[in-house]
Amino acid sequence: MSYRPYPNVDRALSQLDRHYSTAAAPQPSGLQLRLAEQATAAMERAARTIEPFAQAFRPHFPVGDYRLNTKTA
Repeated sequence: MSYRPYPNVDRALSQLDRHYSTAAAPQPSGLQLRLAEQATAAMERAARTIEPFAQAFRPHFPVGDYRLNTKTA
């Protein structure tokens, strides 16, 4: 490949046009929409379920305090 001191914008855009179609993407089916809604609901429920466990593992001292180790008294 020959040396190009500066990028050629037109050449770069033409390469992108060859690899990516600018046509509109097909609309998702009803099944795909329902699966996406179910996945979103499941992730929200999982986040609510895991939050108490995450709270238990957070440090119990103020964030700005310097500690030599993480063991509490």
